[in-house]
Amino acid sequence: MPIARQAKVGPSILDRLMRRQPRRNAIVEIRDLLIDAERVQDVEAEAVQAIADRYGVRLQKHLSAEREAVYREYLSDCLADHRLDEAEIAALRCLQGLLALGDPAAERLRGEAVEAIYHASVTEAVADGRVSEEETAALLRLRDDLTLGTQRAGEIYTRLASQRMQRAYDEALADERISPEEDAELKEISRSLNVEVQADANTRRTLDRYRLFWLIENGDVPPIDPGIKLYRGEKCYAMREVEWRELRRVTTGISYAGPTARVRMAKGVYFRMGHLRGMRHSSEMLTRVDAGTLYLTTKRLIFMGPLGNKTVRLNRILTFEPYSNGIEIQKDAGRNPVLFFSDDVELFAALLQRAWSDAG
Repeated sequence: MPIARQAKVGPSILDRLMRRQPRRNAIVEIRDLLIDAERVQDVEAEAVQAIADRYGVRLQKHLSAEREAVYREYLSDCLADHRLDEAEIAALRCLQGLLALGDPAAERLRGEAVEAIYHASVTEAVADGRVSEEETAALLRLRDDLTLGTQRAGEIYTRLASQRMQRAYDEALADERISPEEDAELKEISRSLNVEVQADANTRRTLDRYRLFWLIENGDVPPIDPGIKLYRGEKCYAMREVEWRELRRVTTGISYAGPTARVRMAKGVYFRMGHLRGMRHSSEMLTRVDAGTLYLTTKRLIFMGPLGNKTVRLNRILTFEPYSNGIEIQKDAGRNPVLFFSDDVELFAALLQRAWSDAG
């Protein structure tokens, strides 16, 4: 009998005070009774009840965890070959009666055991993102061999396949780029696992954005119609409403220099002694120059505002620094503009990087 023997325990202080044997030893003797029998069906219910009576145990009430442990051990051995045949089902039913386990408890233990086996098999099947016809057939056979309900088996498969699909998306989106190859792989995993991807509007926008980022860096950037005249062969990649700022020197005050003193002239009126040298305190401050529309083309940054138009050729840009709300442009000569955006600096910066690199 595939049940482990256990040693009896000594009486506790409470057992000694009540002059009784430890109740747990009743299960130890019941285990021995089952182990010594050739089949579960050979164990008489009267013998089990006699052991329980000797220890003052009501099997329907006491030692539920210990009784479930015996049932679980025998069930685990029956499921070693990942199936339950009629003889094993009959033996389990008999063991359930001997241990006074109710139907809910027996069904729970059996469900936990068969679901664990099916869970492991499904996990292995979906691991590579593909489930072949042979693997599908094997899972169906396993479901039937384990007498696992169709609905419950479907729930387990759907949950694990969806988790594998989510992992595939997480891996593909880790760099915030989606290549055509990654797109095709995600679709193939979805098809093979029979998992329908449910994406809301925000998720779809994010996916489209990552596809565009990949295209900007690796493919042909789709041009837009700017509505203004460009050079022959020049294409426009983006247009944004921006605020054009530059560092300008600003005077903040005029101060005295040299030794100073305060001389009282009248009540509440003082005269400050010292020499006024006209020392100006000035510093550079980021100052708004204009606000208007910025166009990014394959050759230039074109700014059009109410106070005038400005152009920065891409091949005159030494470097640029994106921030959360704007981009600082470093040119080879002249003032360096800082362009403040209302939204989506990241996308504009990616487009600028591509155009700047291509402009050489």
